[in-house]
Amino acid sequence: MFQNIYKRNIISRNVFLFEKSIKFQNIYHINKIGFKSSSIRYQQTEPQPLVVKRGTSPGCDNLYPSLRHPSTASTKALTNEEVKKFHENGFVFRKGMFSLQEMDLLFQASKSDEISPVLPMLDSEGRVSSLSLMNHVGNNIYGAFARCARIVDSAEKILGDEVYHYHSKVMKKEPRVGGAWDWHQDYGYWYNNGVALPDIVSVMIAIDRHTLDNGCLQVLSGSHKMGRVNHVLVGDQAGAEPERIDQAIKLFGPAINIECEPGDCLFFHSNLFHGSPPNLSDNPRWSLISCYNTKKNDPYREHHHPCYTPMERWPDDCIIKSKGKRAQVGDGTLWLTPETTAGTIKSDTGEKNTMDAFNKK
Repeated sequence: MFQNIYKRNIISRNVFLFEKSIKFQNIYHINKIGFKSSSIRYQQTEPQPLVVKRGTSPGCDNLYPSLRHPSTASTKALTNEEVKKFHENGFVFRKGMFSLQEMDLLFQASKSDEISPVLPMLDSEGRVSSLSLMNHVGNNIYGAFARCARIVDSAEKILGDEVYHYHSKVMKKEPRVGGAWDWHQDYGYWYNNGVALPDIVSVMIAIDRHTLDNGCLQVLSGSHKMGRVNHVLVGDQAGAEPERIDQAIKLFGPAINIECEPGDCLFFHSNLFHGSPPNLSDNPRWSLISCYNTKKNDPYREHHHPCYTPMERWPDDCIIKSKGKRAQVGDGTLWLTPETTAGTIKSDTGEKNTMDAFNKK
């Protein structure tokens, strides 16, 4: 068993460097259902930055062409008026994007998830929030949400291009201890990953009820028009420079509290100033956030999040059909983790990521 020592990169809150690294060698084979997949061989090498190889997703989307068949299109995607509001304000809020039945499946699966690695993140006062990050989603409930047509179609209407899955994360703020997220822009650190344009949209789905008391997200409407600003390390987080925050609040304040119920959905621009207070309540505040980059905005260098990798679009009923399938070893998920015995990113070799996988016993 290799023991890896990690430290956080000052530029990006999720970049980790390690002092004993593992070299990934992809060995392709034909799995039991007849599709090419990837296994991983490891060998110890000299220290090197973390990267996700271009177009690679072991047992996942890169093995299959981008699927946008008309039969999978959604009737529940954002309207043209909602897309217009997004570009004006830097965000748009859709109430009830997902049904209570769909959200119950996500709630049960996420709360009982025992395999996803947890990345603790300290705020400036030492409180801890945590996240579980998936560079590639697998054949499970998280994959169903990330590929769901109403989300994929909405992202493509906003960005005007084919999108691919940049990463997803379950954000966890536990009662009384969940920390704050300082004001920041996501593009403030994605820019350093070789992403040339801020053409990335994040989609936050509320798993629990979000209120000001339990640390709901806050946004500065229209602040995406400021463009990217410099970020500095605050605790374990990359936050915007204080003087830039002051100016953003002066121009675009007051902050809007995104209070929402399970199933409500927020689409927001990568340059939108956002943050959240600590959770001082007795109630948890969890959310699933999926981020989508465009094909034309393919990063010019490999890094710790995926470069362009064709993604399937699944029909809107895929969440119900998933039956709340939990994440498990071998389902194609590619996790980002600071503690693994075989490299920086745990790679699970899984099945072909189509709806047929949910029907396999």
